Amino acid sequence: MLSKHHRLSQKEKTPKIRGSVRFSGVFMSSTFVPHRNGDTSTKFLIVAPTRAIKKATQRNLVRRRVRHIIKKLEPKWKKGTYSLYLKKNSERVSFKELEEDVKKIFA
Repeated sequence: MLSKHHRLSQKEKTPKIRGSVRFSGVFMSSTFVPHRNGDTSTKFLIVAPTRAIKKATQRNLVRRRVRHIIKKLEPKWKKGTYSLYLKKNSERVSFKELEEDVKKIFA
């Protein structure tokens, strides 16, 4: 699990869309909102919708994989809020394919 410093609080779940940048990959899409108020942290929101991934165990598995990838790439992240939205069939891909997709989105 990501440390509390890197997770969004309940109030921050819907980041301001103004000034955001959108990215899209094969297995996920992402939105990045840079911090404006001097906050120096990087926060993540990982969304695995029930429509895309039916079983809760599969949703949790993909979330854990994405969190691990995020931790591995931590020094490369810009300061701001990242929202990662998983797409259909993202539970069927291997860890390496998911990692390549994240790297491609944020390269």
